[in-house]
Amino acid sequence: MTEGNVTKLPISKWQMERNRRGARTASCMVSDRYLKATDPEDTGAEEGHATFLSVYKSNNFMTNGVPDKKLCELVIPMEELHNLMRILGAE
Repeated sequence: MTEGNVTKLPISKWQMERNRRGARTASCMVSDRYLKATDPEDTGAEEGHATFLSVYKSNNFMTNGVPDKKLCELVIPMEELHNLMRILGAE
């Protein structure tokens, strides 16, 4: 194996958790909670496609093997997420 495709250890705890949770997550910077998104789905509603955003609390899986706990789930229209990101990017 060449060194070009090997991640040097130690990596940060933040990066380790990010790798464990997957690409469709966003971690809170001040707590042990994070969002996990699904693929957009056609809801058949007037609002169009939506994504499910699940809020999880990390249970230190890396140290004690306890799975993370799902706290709640939000169904957010994709248009609203796009608008929010556009507004935040403009500020």
